[in-house]
Amino acid sequence: MADEIDSYLAQSQKAGAYSGLIEEAAAALAAGDVAHFRQLLSPNLVRSNGAERIDAVIQAQMLPFFAGYRGFGNQTTILNTSDQFGSEGLSFYKTVVGADGAERPVVIYVVEEDGRPVVANLLVNTSYADLHGEAE
Repeated sequence: MADEIDSYLAQSQKAGAYSGLIEEAAAALAAGDVAHFRQLLSPNLVRSNGAERIDAVIQAQMLPFFAGYRGFGNQTTILNTSDQFGSEGLSFYKTVVGADGAERPVVIYVVEEDGRPVVANLLVNTSYADLHGEAE
C-alpha cells in the first residue's frame, strides 16, 4: 500500500509540473500560433513524422478543435505513459470547453526529453473510453 501511495504522490507532483505546459499548448493552439505550439512538441515526434506532416495535422485537426477555446472542463484522468521512443511521462484525458459551452474530449501526452517536458502527442475528439474501451 505504501508503494501505491508513493506512486500516486509522484504522479500528482509530476502532473502539477506539467500543467503549465498543457495550458501553454492549448493557448498557442487557440491563438492559431502554430510556430509556438511546434516548439512545445517532442523533438523525437517532429523528427520521426517530419515538420510538414506535423503542421498539416495541426492545421487540419488541432486549430479547428481549439477555435473558440474557453478553457479546460472539469473532467481529467491522468495515467502514466511512455512513447515509442522510450520517454516516460503522463497522459491527460481532459475535456475542452468551446465557444458554445460544450465540452469535447482531448488527450494530451507529455513526456520528458532531455530533462524537459514536451508534448508527445495530442488527440482531439478522443476520450479515455475511445482508447481503452471502458468508462473512466
